[in-house]
Parts: sequence; C-alpha cells; structure tokens
Amino acid sequence: MGFWPGDGLAEQLKISASDAQVLLRYGKSNGWLDDQPAVITRPYGKGRVTYIGAVLDEVLITAATEWMVKDSGVKPVFGTVPDGVEVSRRRGDNNRDVFVMINFAADTKKITLPQTMKFLLQESRRQSGTSAVWSGGFNRSKIEDRFPRKEIY
Repeated sequence: MGFWPGDGLAEQLKISASDAQVLLRYGKSNGWLDDQPAVITRPYGKGRVTYIGAVLDEVLITAATEWMVKDSGVKPVFGTVPDGVEVSRRRGDNNRDVFVMINFAADTKKITLPQTMKFLLQESRRQSGTSAVWSGGFNRSKIEDRFPRKEIY
C-alpha cells in the first residue's frame, strides 16, 4: 500500500512469521517508527489476519477496507446501498438471517431486493428485484411516542 505520513496512534509492529507481509510502513518524520511496519497481514486458516497499528486517514482506511473486502471474496447481499443507509445482518440460532435496514438520510431511499423477503414490521412480502422504500429523517421522538420509556430500577 505504501507509506503512512500521518500522526496519532502508532504501534510498533514486527513480523516473525515467514508468510507475513508488510502492507504499509510509517513514513519519514515519525522518528523511532521511520520505515517500520504500520499494517501487517498473513494467511490464517481459510482467510487472513490483517493488523492495522495506526490511525489511518480517510483515503488509506478506504483503500485498506476495499482491499480486505476484495481479498476476502465477501459480497454484500444487497450490493451497494445508497448513502445514508445502513444494512446489518443478524443470524439466529435457527440459521435464518434477519436484515436490519436504517435510513439515516433526510430523504427517501430505495433498495433493490436480491430475493423475496418478508418485512417483519409490516407483515408483508416483497418479490426479488422489487424496491424497498424507506422514508428519510430518522426521528427518535416518533419512536419514543410509540414505545414510551419505562424506568428500570
């Protein structure tokens, strides 16, 4: 990946495994860390372990994340979702997946469904390839109106 020119948290890393690689080194001006490993990786089991020993700037953390996703072969179930939308996957003991989708954006967002899915809050089904629409403007007060707080002692 190159050299890290930043500042902030910085750990001194050392590789000892013969199959380990240095992906990123600290740049000059870090004094005792000049040219030392900042990000290391190695194969482990069916995948790999990568350790980031520094606070990376937005460009570097994006590059690192994109590399890890590509290298792992992980494919998001929903593909790319619109900005402001978060999709989280939960798997229960019965090995069934539940997806929690939150639209943090102020405007309405559409997501194309990859398969037929049941909407638990609406008790409805939507077919694969159709769009799910979420209104924008996450409003905490509306949630509290529907589910009033109770004091717990």
